[in-house]
Amino acid sequence: MNARFVSSKPYYLRTLSKAFENFEYRETTISHTFRRRHPFLHNRSFGEAFYQALRKTCRVGPLRHVLELGGGCGDFARDFLRAWTHSQGRTAVSYTILDLSNALLRCQRQLAGSRRLRPWLVQADGQRLPLRTGSFTGVAIANEMIADLDAWEICGDATRADRVQCVGARREGFSPEVVRAVIRRYRLRPFLRRHRSTIVPYGLIRLLEELSRALTDRSWVILTEYVDLEGGGRLNQLDGHLECRLSLDVICHLAHEAGFSVRTISLSDFLDLCITAPVLTRRFGLFLKRILGYEISVTLPAGSARLARLLGQTVNGHGGLLSRAELQRFVSAFHVFILTKRPTRTAAQLQANSVISREPDVLKIHSSTRQPFLLKPHPLAFHHLTDTGEYLWDRLDGRRTIRDLAALLARRYDVSQRRATQDALAFLRTAHRHRYVS
Repeated sequence: MNARFVSSKPYYLRTLSKAFENFEYRETTISHTFRRRHPFLHNRSFGEAFYQALRKTCRVGPLRHVLELGGGCGDFARDFLRAWTHSQGRTAVSYTILDLSNALLRCQRQLAGSRRLRPWLVQADGQRLPLRTGSFTGVAIANEMIADLDAWEICGDATRADRVQCVGARREGFSPEVVRAVIRRYRLRPFLRRHRSTIVPYGLIRLLEELSRALTDRSWVILTEYVDLEGGGRLNQLDGHLECRLSLDVICHLAHEAGFSVRTISLSDFLDLCITAPVLTRRFGLFLKRILGYEISVTLPAGSARLARLLGQTVNGHGGLLSRAELQRFVSAFHVFILTKRPTRTAAQLQANSVISREPDVLKIHSSTRQPFLLKPHPLAFHHLTDTGEYLWDRLDGRRTIRDLAALLARRYDVSQRRATQDALAFLRTAHRHRYVS
């Protein structure tokens, strides 16, 4: 099994010099493209729409502290702070941008320099957060940045993980011993068997470990990124560095392993996108070619007729615009990962006074014969529910203890409290091992 180390850190530390040009022509992102208000977002900018979606979809309540990992040019923070102040009627308590690049930090400082809503700017590596253990309570946002973290491209037979050959120079955190340990610790071998080539996001693993260490139980983590919905991930060649398109299943699996409950939602649903108007093709043409992998020869600026012919579509007379159908197609690759920190306990540690809640991404469904099942989408798994299990599942609200659930069960089935407690513990310990509850 061969493992290749991929890192964008040298590019951001030493090569990147012009921040705006980088996101305009090389590393195109949705947040940069919609840094101004647009009909696509109901006449909101990306940062304003993101704040409103965070309050509506995540129900995080009034915000006090926000940590943004990788601030880009600073447009997201500016508009997020504007919407925050307008919504809550007062300025933010604290908004911190943590970024690795000096060029990006200079751009963020210039953008916020003349404004009253000024974020704190910190130069640091997201894989080594400068936060004390359990010191942060709030929302941590990583918007389109986890694809730039360190990663390993692993190819070969996953059954021979004992023989790992590391391609390239030996670097920090990259050796056969570390690769084997990560595969074993995070139970990644099934993913390696499933695909001939798998991108293991080692930088994301370290980021999740750091967030799990630094965040309190009342904190949230919001990740947005374009993902590979079916494969094991792939590398995209940009000007000056490589970027990773990560597997949706791998991201969810790693977040679970790092101690988070995970809920996924498409970016289109999260932001309530209204794709009723075409969009200029220049940046989207670059995005289609370099990020999503379309074989398109895009010039600056891209001609709409040429781009439409290559994509097999029409532009309906809109000069220099990309059609709504193509917008729908490319936006579907973006997902939002809503992470909440789970209590650190094992199934064996569950007791009668433990409070149990459902994992947010688990659904109860019924078959054609009305048999109830629990379904976990990423990675796909399902289990049949008995009558007792369904009764308990329907009453898991995150407030009742196992003793309370057992009392309901005893009255429902006319059994002793002791027997009901044993049955409830057995069911919930099994559900905990399969990560249906926490």
